[in-house]
Amino acid sequence: MHRRLSLTGITFVVLGLLSASAPVLASDPASSDMTAPREPGAEASTTWTGIIPPGAEQSGGCAESPTADSHTIELTVPPGTYDTVDVQAVATVTATGPGAATTDVIVTVVTPEGEVINGDSGFVDAPESASLSNPEPGTYRVAACAFAGVVPQSYEGSFTLTASEKSPLSASGTPCAAPSDTPKFEMAYIDESRAGGEPLIEVHPDGQLLWGSHAGTTHFYTPTALDPTTAAFIENYQGQTYSYVSEDGVDFSFVPRQGPGEGDVAPLAGLPATGFSDPEFAIDAAGNVYTSEINLANVAMYKSTDGGRSYGLQNVFAFTSSDRQWMEGDRENEVYMTANGFGGGSFPADPIGNVGHFMAKSTDGGVTWGAASTTNSDGVGDIRIDRDRGILYELSVTSAGDISVARFPNIREEETDFTVELIPVVSGVGLTGVQRLIDPTLALDDEGNLYVTWSDNGSGLRPAGIYYAASSDGETFSLPVRVDPDANADVWPWIAVGAPGQVVVTWLQGDKVVDSTLPGEDGGDDVQWNVATATTSTGLGCADGEFAGFRVARASSEPIHTGTICQHGTLCQTDLTDRRLGDYFSVAAANDGLIHIAVSDTRQGGAVALPLHIRQVGGPDLSAAPPPAPTTTRPAPAPEPDAGPALPTTGGGAATFAIGALLIAFGLTRRPRRQV
Repeated sequence: MHRRLSLTGITFVVLGLLSASAPVLASDPASSDMTAPREPGAEASTTWTGIIPPGAEQSGGCAESPTADSHTIELTVPPGTYDTVDVQAVATVTATGPGAATTDVIVTVVTPEGEVINGDSGFVDAPESASLSNPEPGTYRVAACAFAGVVPQSYEGSFTLTASEKSPLSASGTPCAAPSDTPKFEMAYIDESRAGGEPLIEVHPDGQLLWGSHAGTTHFYTPTALDPTTAAFIENYQGQTYSYVSEDGVDFSFVPRQGPGEGDVAPLAGLPATGFSDPEFAIDAAGNVYTSEINLANVAMYKSTDGGRSYGLQNVFAFTSSDRQWMEGDRENEVYMTANGFGGGSFPADPIGNVGHFMAKSTDGGVTWGAASTTNSDGVGDIRIDRDRGILYELSVTSAGDISVARFPNIREEETDFTVELIPVVSGVGLTGVQRLIDPTLALDDEGNLYVTWSDNGSGLRPAGIYYAASSDGETFSLPVRVDPDANADVWPWIAVGAPGQVVVTWLQGDKVVDSTLPGEDGGDDVQWNVATATTSTGLGCADGEFAGFRVARASSEPIHTGTICQHGTLCQTDLTDRRLGDYFSVAAANDGLIHIAVSDTRQGGAVALPLHIRQVGGPDLSAAPPPAPTTTRPAPAPEPDAGPALPTTGGGAATFAIGALLIAFGLTRRPRRQV
């Protein structure tokens, strides 16, 4: 995933000179007095206007920015208010007037205790919001600044307090029985000659495992560039993501995409440099595999008719000027794809003008795409289809910290403007703008049951941690269950399901407490990060307990990363925060119920991460069958890279890099923002 890089180094110097002399302008009015509402459904709001001076804020927040425009709020909370209602506070900043369409703003709330809450989802021409729950009385500062701006920018600000009926925040009582034992894992690199950030793993119905990894371009960590392991970025770079297939669930084979596969092929088949970032898979009912990748300017689409063993290019511009696409396959040759547009769209029906989240549909295997649908404007994360019922599901996350599942009941019959219904999951979740985009994930089992996990940074109603909820009726969700074991830092949850109710949640677990809404960035250089799992066989509940019982295990035999983890996109490369891991990792349940984890690994040094496979080799699986006898008593470490022959070299010459540079340059000028 990526964050927009629209300005050259020279421009940043100019911005620095401008901001050094620009006055900090006060909002109008400069302050407000507010009282928290006390009745469910009641609301209190204040608004103001202001001007954001020129500047470039690269830290992801406005708290210390010399070019921030601020508004102060004196908040009164009558005694006993939070005994009867919960109150959600949302600060919003919207650019107005000339230049708004190309302006990217950031909003920051500084609480009376000095806590900083940033809202920065990463898009131009879009409001930014920051939220907190049950705010304490005192003086709040709402600051607005520009991610990058060369002229003063007018804006409108608001601070809204909404009261809701007091309700249980998390599950309580007696949990269902946890699994009798923990899964046992082994781990090994699948490739030591290619980068492996943001890996996705998918299970084909025929049993083979599919793997996709980022090529490392926007994950490059300059301080370690001279390490020999950096060769994994250079020697095989093609400006494409890396695809693999495993027939036995152990060994992976690299799948080159330099020539036509057996599927329908667009005229540009075989062209390299079609997208270095955001690999994604979808599989339709006929077993066709689709993989997509982005290059800032484009989202390219490939198709495999042999189960992911070879691919043919369908359309190099399936989407234009869009970021972080997610896909799902339905009936044969029917594919749905979502993305966050920054002026682009779906090709050929709607290729320009879309800003924000949209979804489109292809009925010819990804060659052409219908018009962009924006009916779920808060959509995030991967999408899932219930083929038996023809219902598509996607998460929807608001700036106020409300997580819902968006249900598209008629998507097979509709061409665009898809009908959407929201199923509430949880409210009052503490999430920054970036966390809203990447942290919540969704799973669906063969019977149509829904499962959701998310991380809470502690700025909402609940303590920081990893949470879980499920629905067996498609209408209501269970109360949240916290699955992480302690107060140590944790980031990036992902969820998978085997048989109904057989669930695994995985995340990166730090070895110390980090008092921050962005623990990956603020933990320091010595935090050690392991892959953790929480498994349950009662994900849908049980007769003798109030909520699912989980057993937590460490899946990695040693830390897969030490130090900071970037949580604000490609800007990490400018402020030297470590971004080698990307923005997420993934987990899947194979057809036999065994757990497979795809994660990035930086233990060998170098400017990019390597792709690490952690596979279950013993303990209870997710098939609902009796647990197999363990084959190992503890996780086995991944072997050190050896001097043996690397996988086949696919490195391109000058022409490849020229094509890639052209596409990247075009994309950079289109001003995407966030995660490649």
